Amino acid sequence: MRYRFIIMATAFTLFVMLQIRAEGLVSQYVVSRTADNIAVIQMPRSAGWTPGTSREVNLKVRGIGLGSTLKDVHKNLGQPRFSKKRAILDTTCGPKQFSMELDYNGLDIELRRSVNEHFARVVAIEVNNSSWTIHRKIRIGIQESTVREVFGEPAEETANDQFHLLNYVNAGNDGFAVFYFKDGLLKKIVWKSNLC
Repeated sequence: MRYRFIIMATAFTLFVMLQIRAEGLVSQYVVSRTADNIAVIQMPRSAGWTPGTSREVNLKVRGIGLGSTLKDVHKNLGQPRFSKKRAILDTTCGPKQFSMELDYNGLDIELRRSVNEHFARVVAIEVNNSSWTIHRKIRIGIQESTVREVFGEPAEETANDQFHLLNYVNAGNDGFAVFYFKDGLLKKIVWKSNLC
């Protein structure tokens, strides 16, 4: 089931990228910010966007989002409970990379750096504890309707054996932010960069 979701998400991302390029909409995004400084990116009506349609989201936890450096993570979140480092030898999507996973008790962050880069950057975040807020209204345990109220309709809505999922596109079409619901309540949020 997991692989089917990955394949569907990749196909959807490719479709959106091709459609945006074909329609010349690359420079026609409007960026607005919520009270909690979360960027919501949407296409204006003239570019085919209408209220209630999917928007790109730029999620952050205490100022940390995709692309943040390890230095920023430590500054804003402190030292993790534990961390794990590993080498990623698969060069399908570029040169060899190094990964670091940080555990902050209900907040998991993955950073990566290639052999050509000096700094590791955040490529994935998972929140599964209500002590971490993403937005003044968004935290684990809220109802699905609140997520839709804040971010609009998702790009895709799916389900698996355990969860009902709302999939939003990350800012800059850089992967997906997935909200996991069980019995109508938010259980976890995972957002990742496209790594390939």
